[in-house]
Amino acid sequence: MKDAAVDRDIFLSFCPKLQIEAKELGITPLVPRRSQIFVIDQIIAGLGEGIHHFVILKCRQALVTTIALAFDLYWCFRHDGTNGLIVADQDERKSFFRSVVSRYVSDLPADQEWRQPVLGDNESRIEFGNRSRLLYSNANQRVKGALGRGLGLSLLHGSEVAYWSDDRGYKSMMAALAKQNPHRLFILESTANGNNLFRDLWRVAGKATSQRQIFVGWWLVDSYVCERDTEAFKTYWDERLSSEETHWASAVRRRYGWQISAEQWAWWRFTLAEEYGQDTEMMLQEYPPLPEEAFQFSGNPYIRGPALNRQMAVAEEGYEPKRFYFGFATDSILSTRIEISAEGHYYDLEIYREPVSGDGVLYVIGHDPSHGVDQSSDLAVASVWRGYTDKLEQVAEFAARGLAPFEQAWVLLLLARAYSGTAPTLINIEMQGGGAEVMQEIERVQNDLGIGYPDKLSAHFPVSHYYFRRPDSFSAGFSAKHYQTTGRYREHMLMNFKSHVEREIAIIRSPTLVNECASLVRTPEGNLEPVSKSAGTDRLFAAALASVAFTDNIHPFFLAGTPFSYDSFQTERAAVEGRSPRPEEYLSDIFQRQVLTLSKR
Repeated sequence: MKDAAVDRDIFLSFCPKLQIEAKELGITPLVPRRSQIFVIDQIIAGLGEGIHHFVILKCRQALVTTIALAFDLYWCFRHDGTNGLIVADQDERKSFFRSVVSRYVSDLPADQEWRQPVLGDNESRIEFGNRSRLLYSNANQRVKGALGRGLGLSLLHGSEVAYWSDDRGYKSMMAALAKQNPHRLFILESTANGNNLFRDLWRVAGKATSQRQIFVGWWLVDSYVCERDTEAFKTYWDERLSSEETHWASAVRRRYGWQISAEQWAWWRFTLAEEYGQDTEMMLQEYPPLPEEAFQFSGNPYIRGPALNRQMAVAEEGYEPKRFYFGFATDSILSTRIEISAEGHYYDLEIYREPVSGDGVLYVIGHDPSHGVDQSSDLAVASVWRGYTDKLEQVAEFAARGLAPFEQAWVLLLLARAYSGTAPTLINIEMQGGGAEVMQEIERVQNDLGIGYPDKLSAHFPVSHYYFRRPDSFSAGFSAKHYQTTGRYREHMLMNFKSHVEREIAIIRSPTLVNECASLVRTPEGNLEPVSKSAGTDRLFAAALASVAFTDNIHPFFLAGTPFSYDSFQTERAAVEGRSPRPEEYLSDIFQRQVLTLSKR
């Protein structure tokens, strides 16, 4: 429903009555520029469709905050009783926003229609005669989890959200937002800053029915050009686009209807070369041509940033995995329930690719048990992958806390039951923590020795164990079952996975796994550790266990020299479907049929 109090033409005529301190022009009227008008048009269009929550991903100096602050003020004037909150990422910016709003108000003519008198103006708030108010806050407060607590908010403007560090505070603030007020408006805007809270919010907004993404690419900023008569244009424009630039230009034209000009490309190349020293990752983060280019893995992760960026793009290619949860019994694996998580709120298993069978189909599962590699973590992870001659593709991921070893064993057996190919599914278990007991429970089932199990249960669970051989061993024989990630063997396993990821042999489907990969760094002492105690590595180590098992036990014995490449299976699948395959189109209930049928016996 259209908000009668929000009129585009009235707002745009309201803006020039406000004065700003422009970086290049000094004190000047706020005459909305192209990027600013685009944002306002998107917000007004969304409001007309019943959308009240907007997440704005912007490039540097797109002037989004400036126009949004003006819109905050306009909103308070036009809607009596608005309780608004403007949230900055630091006290200095909070004070700056307060001064901008105060100057906006003082600039307005006294006879301005619907202008409201100021009843109070201090460091924490400004109050108006129509009982509307704007409060100011810092998202990164010393006391965590208190942002917005006790406030009932119908207007929210959060700025530089990518630099907010208090996730609990964000959730507290969201709980304070109005749910039914027809005059509610929530704006979260930011440049990108790696993979963090804002990236998650951007992703959610792209899938939500009650939110809208607004992307402000660098090409929308009208000042980002090198004029043709400048030396910069002559130096950096050569009448040709690189393959990457061609892709960006085509995507921008297709998605946004904008043709990037030669003058704009010259500016992009000039800025990349002379201001960012050819640091493409930082340039893409600060001036993204497309939203998916903005969220760069920066810093110095063990697995290099560009590889992680590519993997994250694959992991988020636009489909939702099927989700399940396990209901464990205490008497037998056959009593374990595996149910579809219809709402997706609680789940411990994500399916990215359905189980298939046939020639050349081989699966491997890596398992990091509770208190395994990270002995302080009670998270158990099973990472399921399919091997090809040239690729290793993640097809499923299980993660749950507080499981007993026998429950972890049952998860592995049930996953192996579903994902069984030409040969028995290979399992590689971290032997630290409860890993040894997990392995022994599996062997008891295989040997029909499990207490409380029916006879001949092993026929239903085609499982093989990973056999470890020292990398520097002269002998071709194996010395142990499964893996123990201590000392140099931990480094060997992680280096194997790093190689697979950076060479794009590994195809990661779990965004959480990519984030865990980004958290692993080499310390000054030379150790490989997560960047913080809160950054998990359980999924990473489970995936690395699967990767080393693929390298050592599957590829050389079953796949080397065969025609079972990743592309051959993709081509075959596309031929069967009659079109290019998409995961949501061929994911079926095979997993449910195979496992649940067994569970009912």
